Amino acid sequence: MPTLLGQGWHARATCLALTLSLTACGGGGGGSSTSGTPSSRGDGDTIVTLSGTLSMVETAAVDSDTNDIRQANRHANDDFDTAQALTTPVNLVGTVNEPGAGPDGPNKMLGDQVDGFVADLQTDQVVELTFSADPGKNDLELVLFSENDRLHPAGISMGTGNTECMRISQPGRYFIAVYANGGASVYNMRIGSPATASACANSTSAQALVATNQLVALPRSEFLQPVNHGRAQAQSVQTMQGFHSAAGLTQVPVPAGVPTLLTLPATASARLKGLAQVTGYTDFKRASMLSQAATLTDKRPQGLAATLDTLAYAKALMRTGQYQYVALNERVSLNQLTTGVGSFPPDDPFYPRQRWHYEQINLPAAMDRLASLATPPTRRPIVAVIDSGIMTDHPDLAGQIEGGRSFVSVNFTGDRDSANPDDPSSPDAASGEAPHFHGTHVAGTIAAQTFDGYGAAGVAPMARLMPLRVFDPGSPYASLFDILQAMRYAAGLPNRSNLLPPRKADVINMSLGSTSTCSAAYQDTINQVRQAGVIMVIASGNGANNPQGMTVPVGSPANCRGVVAVGASNVARVQAFYSQSGPELRVTAPGGDFSTSSTGDPVGDQIFSTVPNFTPEGRRVASGGPMVGTSMATPHVAGVVALMKYAYPDLTPDKLDEWLNAGKLTDDLGAPGFDTATGYGLINARKAVDVALNEARTPGVAPKGKIVANPFALDFGAQRTSMSLVLNVTAATTDVVRTISSSSAALRINKANVDPQTGLGTYTVSVDRSQLPQGTQFLTLDITTGNDSFTVEVTVVNQSGAGTARRQADYGAVYVIAMDALTNQTVDEVAVNAQNGQYTWQLRGPLNATVVLVAGADLDQNGFICEAGEPCGAYPLLSSEMTRLKLGGPIGNLNFSISPIGTGGDAQALNLGAPGSTTIRPIKHGP
Repeated sequence: MPTLLGQGWHARATCLALTLSLTACGGGGGGSSTSGTPSSRGDGDTIVTLSGTLSMVETAAVDSDTNDIRQANRHANDDFDTAQALTTPVNLVGTVNEPGAGPDGPNKMLGDQVDGFVADLQTDQVVELTFSADPGKNDLELVLFSENDRLHPAGISMGTGNTECMRISQPGRYFIAVYANGGASVYNMRIGSPATASACANSTSAQALVATNQLVALPRSEFLQPVNHGRAQAQSVQTMQGFHSAAGLTQVPVPAGVPTLLTLPATASARLKGLAQVTGYTDFKRASMLSQAATLTDKRPQGLAATLDTLAYAKALMRTGQYQYVALNERVSLNQLTTGVGSFPPDDPFYPRQRWHYEQINLPAAMDRLASLATPPTRRPIVAVIDSGIMTDHPDLAGQIEGGRSFVSVNFTGDRDSANPDDPSSPDAASGEAPHFHGTHVAGTIAAQTFDGYGAAGVAPMARLMPLRVFDPGSPYASLFDILQAMRYAAGLPNRSNLLPPRKADVINMSLGSTSTCSAAYQDTINQVRQAGVIMVIASGNGANNPQGMTVPVGSPANCRGVVAVGASNVARVQAFYSQSGPELRVTAPGGDFSTSSTGDPVGDQIFSTVPNFTPEGRRVASGGPMVGTSMATPHVAGVVALMKYAYPDLTPDKLDEWLNAGKLTDDLGAPGFDTATGYGLINARKAVDVALNEARTPGVAPKGKIVANPFALDFGAQRTSMSLVLNVTAATTDVVRTISSSSAALRINKANVDPQTGLGTYTVSVDRSQLPQGTQFLTLDITTGNDSFTVEVTVVNQSGAGTARRQADYGAVYVIAMDALTNQTVDEVAVNAQNGQYTWQLRGPLNATVVLVAGADLDQNGFICEAGEPCGAYPLLSSEMTRLKLGGPIGNLNFSISPIGTGGDAQALNLGAPGSTTIRPIKHGP
C-alpha cells in the first residue's frame, strides 16, 4: 500500500513510516536501563541486543535546569549571576514554571520561573522563543538586557500567543531571560546567524526601552462607576481608584475615557502583594502563591525583578476584564512588514527558513521574470494534491483552494466520499494514529499565499489548490483504489463519486508511493490522465539509505511511464542520502536533510512549509514547520510546472517531456547529461519560466541574469574545516566573477571546478581556526562581478585554546524505547545523556520479536516523551509508518537523528497558533 514519502515533526512516533537511516556520528553515551515487560512474540528467554547512536545538529542545547530529574549536570540559571552561557547559532530546549505549576519534578514546588542565558550577539540576529502550552492558561515572555545596563531592559517581547522574538540592533553581550509569567511550559529558543534571521517586529534599543514600574491603561467605561467584583471568598464594591489603591498602584488623575499612567510599588515585596490583589479577581490559587512569595526575601536582581513584575502587572490587569488595554510605557523600534505583490524576497516571515531551498531552484529569478511582464496572465493553474488532506482554514491556504474532495474507503470496501478535503486528524484519535498533516505541508510548498506579510511563501502563489484526501487519519496507508479515483477526478475523468470538478487540474502532485513495480491499474489510469493533458509529478521514494547499502530503485507509481519522477537534493546540490534512483527518475529538487545545518539556521537543512498544530486542549491552529523527504522535493517541481502553465497555458505532458529531455528546465548534476541518481538535474524555475514564455510568444523584456551564491550563507560550526560554495547565474548573462575576497585571513577560497573564463562553478572554502579569536565569529566573503557585488556570510565557532569551554550538542536526558511492532508495548527502554555531542544506546529484546525504535526527551518530567517542543526521533526516519525490525540476532549501527517537535514557530507572533505541536502522540516511558 502506498505511504507518504516525507518526514517531519508532525507525525506520532507510534505510526511513523520510516524507510531511511541516518549516517552514524560515532561517540559516547551511557545511562540507565529500565526494561519493560518483554513481548510474547519471540523465542522464549533468548535475548538479543540492539544498539546505535542518536545524532543531532551541532547547535543543539538544553536549559541547565529542566524539570527532568535525570538531566546530567543540573544547575540553576535563574538570574544575571548564574546565567547559562550560549554560543550561537543555537537551538535550545527548556522548561520554566511558576511555583506549584506543571508536572511533578525538581522544579514544581519552588518554581523555575526564570531561565537566564548570556550570549554575544550581532546586529540582525534574532532571538526566537516558542512554547508549546496553551497560551490561554500559560504565558511565557522574552526579555533582553544589555551587559552595560542591568537596570533597564534592552528589549521586551510581550505577546499573547505562543511566540516571542527580539531582533538585535547593536552588537554586544546580552542577558536573555525566558520568564514564566503564568503556568508552565516546554519551550524552544533559537538564535541563528544574521543571514538566517526570521522577520521580527521587535528590536532592541540602546536607550531605556521601558519605564519599569509604569503602565499606561485605559479602563472600560462601565468600570468607571462602582461595580461588583466577584472574588473567590468575598464581594466588594469599589471604584477603579479604590481598586488601583488596593493593588498598590498610583493613578495619575485624568478625565473619563482618557488613558491613565499607573505607577507600581517601588519594592519587589510590595509589588508581589499588589499583584496578589489583582490576581485574586481571576485566580485565587495564584494570588495565594504571590502572597506567600511576598513574605520571602526577594533575591532577584533589581532591574530584572522590576521588569518582570511590570510585565506581570500588565497581564494581570488585562485578565480582570476591566481595561480596554494595558500597555508598557515603552519606546520600541519596529521593523514593520509591508504587504502587496512583488518580487522576491517576499515579506512572509517564514521565508528566511525557506530561502535555501527556494534559491536552490532559482525561484527568486523566476518570480522577478514573471513580475516583469507588462500584461500578467490571468488564468490561474490548478494543482491537485493527492495526499492526506489539507488544513482548509489555514490562512496561507484557505484563499488558494478550488474544489477538492475526500476519497477514502473504510477497510477498502465501503465508501467514505465527501466534498470536504479537510484533514480531520485530531491529537486524541481513538485509533492512536498520527495526524502528520503531510498534505498541508506539501500544499504550502506549491502555492501558499505569498507577499502578504504572513506565514510562509509558495513556489507558485498564483496557482490554485485542489486537495484530494486519500489517507484516512486512522491509517498510515492509502489504498490503490482510492488513489485511482482521486487521479481520475483531478483529470476530469469518470470516477466513483459520479462527479467531475468544475475545472480539471493542470498538474497532479503525488508525494506518496510503495516499493512495488508499476501495476497495470496505475499505468492504465496514468495513460488516461496524461491523455487528458494533465501532468503528473510523483515522489521517487525515501528508501535509498538502508543497513545493507543496497541501491533502491524508484518506487511506484513514480516508476510508471508518463510521469515526472522526482528525486531529492540536499543543501549542497547533491543527491540526498535517502533519495531513490533509477532510469525512471526525471528530475531532482530540494528535499532537505535534518542532520545538518549548512547555512546556520538552527532548525537545520529542512524544507519549511505550512502545517497545523494542536494546543494541549486539542484545538487546531495554523502554523509552519519543517519536514524532509522526496515528498518535500516533489511539490517544488509541481510548483515550477504550475509557473510554466501560468506563463504558457497550452503546456502539455509531451512538451514538458521534450524540454526535460533536452535539459532546458534543469541544472545538470553529477555526470554530464542524464544519470540515474539525479535524472536530468536540478529543476531551475527561471529556466522553466523563460522556456514557457518564449513558447507562448510573450517573452517581453526579461530581467538580466545575475551571479548568485548557493548556499547564500555558510556555517562551519565548531567542527567543519571546509565547505563548498557554488557561484552560478540566475539567467543568461555576460557577467563574470571578478574577485572573491575574505574579511579574514582565516578563510581560504580555492577553485574546485570553475570555468576559467567566467569564474562560475564550485569553490572550496576552508577555515584555519588558529587565526581566529575564541568564540563565534561572523565573517564574510565579498564577491565582486562585472556588474554587481554581494556578500556571503560565514559563521565559524572557534573552541581552541586552553581553558576554552567546548560547545557540545546536548538535548538533556533522552529515552530510547523498543516497542513491540503490533502492540506498541515497551520491550525495553534506556535513558542516556549525551557525550561528545551524541548519544550511544543499547537495548535488549526477545529473539525473533519484531520491534520499532523511538527516542525522545521528557523535559517536563510528566512521564511522556515526544511531546510538543521536546526532541524526538524514530529509526531510521520519523515519518508516517514505523520501520519494523525483526530480531533475528544482535543488530548494531541503528543510528538515527532527533530534533525538537514543532520548532517552526512564527517569530513575529502573527497568530499562527502554537508553534509547538501535539500532532505526535506522546509515548509513555518509565516503569
